[in-house]
Amino acid sequence: MQGKAEEEISTPTPTTHTSIAANISQLQTLHNTNVNQYKIPHIPKVQNWKLITYTDGSAMQDAVSKQQIIGAGIFTPTATDTNYSDTITINPGGSGPTLTINRAELAAVLVAVQKGYTDIATDSSFSLFQIRKQLLNPMAVLHHLHRELLKDIVDLNQSSPSTVTFYKVISHSGIIGNEGADHLAHKAAVNQTSDVSLPPAIDPS
Repeated sequence: MQGKAEEEISTPTPTTHTSIAANISQLQTLHNTNVNQYKIPHIPKVQNWKLITYTDGSAMQDAVSKQQIIGAGIFTPTATDTNYSDTITINPGGSGPTLTINRAELAAVLVAVQKGYTDIATDSSFSLFQIRKQLLNPMAVLHHLHRELLKDIVDLNQSSPSTVTFYKVISHSGIIGNEGADHLAHKAAVNQTSDVSLPPAIDPS
């Protein structure tokens, strides 16, 4: 019995060195074109750090009463309307269990939004997380210790005619604006005097 004829396998003609070089050149051109097409120019997150409004809170034990005391501060290195630094000390309005560093940090952010600042920096990632949670899922923070501050921050943010941007900065790392806000917060806590006083905290009970 005669077997089937084997299928003929065609082998492509080997590419010459010249055509290989041409193909490589074409691929390089295509590759470079694609890369350049999708390159994103580097844009700094902060165009001018001197125009950012820095906020901070401070909490410590009073030397005499041994009770927790808190304060908050806002520092803008260069205010746009005066060309001089803008400083604000804040009484966060806490009492009892609400005398926390978290309240002080949130109070500083709230007053910054109330004053109409739109580029606001804080070194508290926890505060930013809570603000975001209030924005996206308010029911999740319904029983939060400082829920009135969170609600006011988000309400003002949403009703602002301008976009409000929050920035996270590293604490105690030599950032001039953050160090200025830290000094003001400490001053407000120690001296118990302030430029702005928030209403007393809502009793969490």
